[in-house]
Amino acid sequence: MLIIVLTLVLFASALAILLFAWTTWMQTYLYTQATEGLIWRAPAAAAVVVASFIVWQVAAKAMPGQIRPLQEAGTAKPAVYFKELAIFDAEGNMEIYRRAGGDRTGYRAIESNKSLPTYPAEIRVKETDDAKEFAVSFKRINPTKGDPYYEDSNGRQMDSVYLGTIKEKQESRFFSIVFLNLIHVAAWIIAFGPILAFGPGHAVLFGLTGAALANFTILPYLLRQIEALSQVG
Repeated sequence: MLIIVLTLVLFASALAILLFAWTTWMQTYLYTQATEGLIWRAPAAAAVVVASFIVWQVAAKAMPGQIRPLQEAGTAKPAVYFKELAIFDAEGNMEIYRRAGGDRTGYRAIESNKSLPTYPAEIRVKETDDAKEFAVSFKRINPTKGDPYYEDSNGRQMDSVYLGTIKEKQESRFFSIVFLNLIHVAAWIIAFGPILAFGPGHAVLFGLTGAALANFTILPYLLRQIEALSQVG
C-alpha cells in the first residue's frame, strides 16, 4: 500500500509542476498573459486528476482483473475456474475437491470421490494454481429471496449452481469502465476549465488530450499496482 501512496504523491507533485509551467506558457501564448493564482491552481488541478485515479483504483480493488483502461478493456481476465476447492461444512469439517476434466461443475472429492455438497458453509480456494494454501475464503450469503451464493472479501461471487467458478459480470464491468472513463475525462476538463481557467473549448481539448495520455501511461501502471496488492491481500 505504501508504494501506491508514494506513487500517487510523486505523480501529483510532478503533474502540479508540469501544469504550472505548461499553463503559464500556453495561456501567455493564447491569452497574452497567464491567469492569476497558478501557484495554487496547478496543485489543485493535479489533486482533482489524482482523485480520479483513486476512484479507478478503488474499482480495480473491488473487481480484480476486470477494470482496465478503455484501450485495454478487451484484455480483462476471463472467468476464473479454480482447480481445487476446500469445502467446509457447518461444523468446520473440511474436504478437498478437485475439478475433473473440463466440466465446469465436475468436482470430485480427492479422498472419497463424492460430488460437491449442496450449499456448503464456506469455500476456500487457491488464488493461483501454484499457491500452496487455500487462502481465499468465499462465505455463504443467504439472501431473503433466491438461492444462496458465495462471496469473498473483494466482492467476487460464486453462484451456488456453479461452485468453483467466479460469477461473470460482463454487463457490470462494461458500465463500470464507461462510468470510470467519464469520471476520468471530467476530472481533466475540470482541471483545465474552472481550476486553471482555460476557455471552454480549450479546456475540453486539453482535458481530452490529458485523459488520453494518462490512459496510455500512468493509469495502466496504477491499476496493475492495485491488482498486485489484491492478490497479496
